[in-house]
Amino acid sequence: MSDNALAVSSGAGTTFEPNGQFHHIFDPATGASAATLTEAAVIAPRAMIADALATAICVVGEKRAAALLAGYPRTRAIVTRRDGTTTEVSPSP
Repeated sequence: MSDNALAVSSGAGTTFEPNGQFHHIFDPATGASAATLTEAAVIAPRAMIADALATAICVVGEKRAAALLAGYPRTRAIVTRRDGTTTEVSPSP
């Protein structure tokens, strides 16, 4: 990963109850913990961009991730769905 940074966001790090359903990554639209993904890993040219995008993707979900990445050149993400499957997301054109 020369000249890139990797950041991973997940609600698993700080939970408010034993099963992890309620955690520290909040969806501002609902006020509830983000629930569509369990994890988002972002590769970007700068760590600050990777970190912000990883958290934002945890909130907006897989369907909106490509559009979000489109605003940031040379970025891509790997998301983990609630069922444990993963997929890579590239910026939409």
